[in-house]
Amino acid sequence: MQKILLVDLAFIGNHGGGHLELYFMKILSILSNNNFFVYACCGNKRKLKENLNKEKLNNCQVIDINIKPIDKIIYRVLFTIDYFAPKLPGMQHFRFASLINLMRVKRLLKDLDENIPVFFTHADSIMPAVPIFISRFFMPKKWVGLYVQPSYQSKIQCGLEISRINFNREKNFALPSCRAILVFHPIYQRFFSKNIKQLTCLYLPELIEINQQVESNININLLQKIKQAAKGRKIISLLGIITPRKNLPLFLESASKLDFKKYFFLVLGELRLEKSNSLEQEIEFYKKVLINNSYIDLNYYIRDEEEFSELIQLSDIVFLHYYNHPFSSNILIKVMAHRKPVVVSKGYIMEKTINQYTWKVATESQPEDIAISIEKLIDTDFKIDEYSYSSFIEDYSIERFQSAILQACNTLN
Repeated sequence: MQKILLVDLAFIGNHGGGHLELYFMKILSILSNNNFFVYACCGNKRKLKENLNKEKLNNCQVIDINIKPIDKIIYRVLFTIDYFAPKLPGMQHFRFASLINLMRVKRLLKDLDENIPVFFTHADSIMPAVPIFISRFFMPKKWVGLYVQPSYQSKIQCGLEISRINFNREKNFALPSCRAILVFHPIYQRFFSKNIKQLTCLYLPELIEINQQVESNININLLQKIKQAAKGRKIISLLGIITPRKNLPLFLESASKLDFKKYFFLVLGELRLEKSNSLEQEIEFYKKVLINNSYIDLNYYIRDEEEFSELIQLSDIVFLHYYNHPFSSNILIKVMAHRKPVVVSKGYIMEKTINQYTWKVATESQPEDIAISIEKLIDTDFKIDEYSYSSFIEDYSIERFQSAILQACNTLN
């Protein structure tokens, strides 16, 4: 039985890690059921143990990072270097404190006292933005990783500086210790294969799980309350953690232009926007406008993937018109798995994905145009084409997901 260390230091929080938690647990399950003994470490040890008990997985052991006083001193030194280094010529796109998570992994390997390969299920939070002649000394001898959000077109959302920092992180993929990376879209695959010739870059279809097995965490009372409030009207929803890219103001303004007798608007998630008096006033204004035909809770944590799926199923159209978001979207894939039409922005990967499957979609950019597009979807009694749906389900099957994971791990031999 081959041993492997599975790490995700972005899997954090009292409630878990959202879709990061889902991927971590699915990869752990695949490896433990395919002749791997998995040492598992994430940023939420308590939640990980709960998941293992619930899923009754064998061939795995939860381990914790044993941070020593000398480690903390080194971390402070790295933060001090980062305070001064960006002011020097040619150093503005390096971040030496980004070595910290990688150093924690090295500590794990040292405590295990075994030379075993590593699988980073969120390589974004591990790859250091330092010159590779430095990072090579901190890397495991053999590793693979899932890289979620590449630098491909990232300056559109993040700006040039962060895009360049991320590009420096990706240079670690050229190290001999990197045996393979997994990415969520073929465009990313072509991007890396072109820029790093020797890299084994594999396409991993995003996870979809529409057959619910555990419903104990679903807020049934909330679902019933929303249904009763909608009174048979079509539900247009915006779900999940509400960051600036979720385009909440655009959603609310578009909603205000639709017939209140036909449509009901659901906004459910945790609001994470920089405090702004004008934005807060705008949100409050539209909450009053939509008071009789909406359910808006901006302080609600969607408990798990099962509850998220139930909310998608409750919706008739899901709003995914993200602001300056050139990347793929796990929520989009979930929505498509539930055969729901979507509202997305034009010109980026999300539009390419829906066009690939001839999906029902509204892609306009102005509130008036979005409202008209939604009305057209409803008035034409939208139906998702059976061939398109079957093709989508086949492309995103769990078998293909598992095959990609095992193919990446085979490179470690």
